[in-house]
Amino acid sequence: MTTLFVRAANPIWYMVDHIGQPLNDEYYAFFLTNDLPYIPQLVTHDPEGLIPWSGDIVQFQPSGTLPNNLYFDPSLTYRIEVRHGNTQADELIWEINNFIPGDGNSINNVNDFSDGENMITNPQFEEIGAVTVFATAGTYPIAPGWDLVLTGVGGTTTISQLQISGLDASGSTPPVIVGNPPYALTINQSGWSSCILRQRFNENGAIFCNGAIAMNITARATTNPLSVTLNYHPSSPGVPVEIKTGTIAVGSFAILSGAVDLPGSANNNTGVAAYVDIEIEIPGTAIIDITNVQVVGQSIPLSAGFDPDTDIPLFQEQTIERDIDHRFHLYKDGLVRRPAPSLLTGWDFPLNPAQRGTAFGPSAAGANTSFYSWDQTIVFQSVNSGLTTSRVTNNLFSISASVASQAALIQYLPATQARVICGNLISAYLQIASLAAGNIPDPLKITVSLWSTTDASLPSIASNNSLVATLDANGKPATFHGNWIEITPVNSEDATFTQVTDDVALDGWWHGNAQADTATFFAIVIGTATMPANNSLVFSSVSLQKGSIGSPPSAQTPDDVLRECQAYWEQSYAPGVAVGTVTTLGRQTNLQNWLVNGGNIATKPGPFYLKFKSVKNTAPTMAFYAPSSGTVNTVDINLWNGGTIISSPNPAFSTNWVLAEAASTDGANYSPNSFTTLSNPAAVETGTQSTMLFHYTADSRLGA
Repeated sequence: MTTLFVRAANPIWYMVDHIGQPLNDEYYAFFLTNDLPYIPQLVTHDPEGLIPWSGDIVQFQPSGTLPNNLYFDPSLTYRIEVRHGNTQADELIWEINNFIPGDGNSINNVNDFSDGENMITNPQFEEIGAVTVFATAGTYPIAPGWDLVLTGVGGTTTISQLQISGLDASGSTPPVIVGNPPYALTINQSGWSSCILRQRFNENGAIFCNGAIAMNITARATTNPLSVTLNYHPSSPGVPVEIKTGTIAVGSFAILSGAVDLPGSANNNTGVAAYVDIEIEIPGTAIIDITNVQVVGQSIPLSAGFDPDTDIPLFQEQTIERDIDHRFHLYKDGLVRRPAPSLLTGWDFPLNPAQRGTAFGPSAAGANTSFYSWDQTIVFQSVNSGLTTSRVTNNLFSISASVASQAALIQYLPATQARVICGNLISAYLQIASLAAGNIPDPLKITVSLWSTTDASLPSIASNNSLVATLDANGKPATFHGNWIEITPVNSEDATFTQVTDDVALDGWWHGNAQADTATFFAIVIGTATMPANNSLVFSSVSLQKGSIGSPPSAQTPDDVLRECQAYWEQSYAPGVAVGTVTTLGRQTNLQNWLVNGGNIATKPGPFYLKFKSVKNTAPTMAFYAPSSGTVNTVDINLWNGGTIISSPNPAFSTNWVLAEAASTDGANYSPNSFTTLSNPAAVETGTQSTMLFHYTADSRLGA
């Protein structure tokens, strides 16, 4: 007699991962012998044991459960491994040893949907927005998980929440409402060509295909009976599969339900472009209350004896608390990826002050050279005069290829931050967009890599060098200026990706290196494969955080970011005004000595203190510019004498002033270096005063 296989008292119908989140169809169960070498052991689709699961590997369903047509040989003992992928090399999530199916009864007919979970979010409309009126066709989010799609001209829709008491739901006077809903959605509308209430299942355009789906709603009409259709509608080829069409009567709440087999998928969309819409088609003129929306699916067709009038599962009641729990995915990005402070400076590019200007390049310094662009931003080019940078729409940072060239963005950080990064788990988050015109088509490979060094100094940007001497084909540094070691990726895989229009989260990607106590500098390098000529790559932000989750950078004011950037570069010119520009805007003034000799008055160098706007990373290199000429190492001298300004030729700064004490990070103290006359002598009159006017830069840029 043939052994009947059993489903058993199985503890793995529903499982979660190590942080309590339900598994989904990215996970697989492996059924193995219980002893080494753990080879595959038979499990089947059927109780007769005739249809084995391929490779004895079973994929989890999106609901976090295994299919209900999973049968074991009751005479065997199993080892079960749950992995994040369909190979033995994938991450092991759970290990179950000594699993004995036992003496479970064989099941000759599949109990359709018996293990299904309601896939609908917010099924009783416990949370919706305020009462809302729509008078223009469009697609509107009306409640968590729900959109309303209106077509036509001249229509009006009012959306509101209906509260249902316990007496209304299950009391003896009104009719009982199966499922005891506390809330319903009320749609009151007229004049539309069509109306669809929909919920979208994202990133799987074939869910339940080659299987079956059941759907039910509880609804009532107010003025006239309404024809309502329930659909399964994949993103491509875009043809809906009707689950059920029926009439919603006036008066009491009643259930409309249906179940159908789904054909094999013809949806060729992938990733975020793939989805399935669950639709409730409502007439364009209607007053209807809807609640208890349920969708369950399975991976196999309906059994031969399935009766849609009796076998479709009733609404799975749950508490409001569980309903709220099941809405986590709607808020996941806002909760898990809440903006967090970044270890980088100035790479929330719309806020980067670009103090020295916004447009740089093309640099004719040669192939495989680097130049400073915006604050805390070095650009590497693989081809001479290969790249330009600029500020584009929405204040984003653009790299454009003048000729075909590889590119890299580089930022250095000093020892304090370098050692934090080298000693911790690190994540990154990139927001990248391509320009609407001349954009780079996918796939452009981009690689993010992190580096540290114990060198006493950095490669000199004055010699057009950064740490990058060359890049490999994917944009990772291949050869270096100086001695650099990589901050190691956790999974030993380079952070290389090809999307250029979606946010990229590199969660817990790096776990430090041996220089946690000795690093003198850190560098992040975001390199590219060869960018075609006349194409641009646009960055919104790049952030780096400690921990296992990468997030967009925290909100900051422009003043916050300016002060952070001024730790590396400070200028008296307004942000964006090029050094050496002839302008009085932002110029500095201090008093100088004046001397009366023989009835004449003249200006002599005097001491002054220049307090920096922000404490510097290191003592800066100072430069001074005359506002009237923009000439470096000169200043303007004005002698006020009886209401007349006597100006003098721009005296050289370094000839007449010198640092009075060692260089400082918070200011510069100067004293006279000579007693040269700085202005033309004039006859003394009343109201005499002497001033020096100047612009300055304080350069503490790393590698400058």
